Amino acid sequence: MRKLTEWSRLAAIVAIMGTGCKSLEVVNPNAPDAARAFSDPGAVQGLVTGAVRNWVQIRTNYDGALVATAMADSYSASWNNFNLRYYTSYGNECPQRCGWDNRPTSNFRFQIEAFWYGYYGLLSSANDVLTAIRKNDVIIGSEANTQQLEAISVMLQGVVFSAIALNYDQGFVVTEATDLTDPLSLPVALRDELRDSAVAKFD
Repeated sequence: MRKLTEWSRLAAIVAIMGTGCKSLEVVNPNAPDAARAFSDPGAVQGLVTGAVRNWVQIRTNYDGALVATAMADSYSASWNNFNLRYYTSYGNECPQRCGWDNRPTSNFRFQIEAFWYGYYGLLSSANDVLTAIRKNDVIIGSEANTQQLEAISVMLQGVVFSAIALNYDQGFVVTEATDLTDPLSLPVALRDELRDSAVAKFD
């Protein structure tokens, strides 16, 4: 009798759960898709201002800029914050001052990654703005303001390509016109191609 009661309770719970559940497909108005997000002039303008702020933070980032400055003998450090002691060492780990350690298994690789991920994140924002303006015809306040933000975004593309060319021997030239349906097939650009792309954007 007791087992029958337990089974009855279980059957009732399953029946209630089965009939009382609604669909879990819920629209989240706070997380719009890209088409909706980049059709909002305020959001597009926010991308530009955020991208300029990110540029300043990336080029002064301790992981990238401070270490590169120390490697150039402008600064020296006895501490190992941001691996500064390693990268400013003579005679300990390296017979001469250590260069970028880009081995995937190295504990010192994080400093060389800072510019790469930072600048390409910045490029993504600039490309999103140019897509909104050039492909989706978004007007941000006025025609003059839209043109100004478009020019700033093109300048930021040049900033990214020049920074990657200065700090790495190769990278990717990705613009708002690049087909990203298969990102693994993107061609790798050597340093001089990145430099030339930067100059073209600045022009």
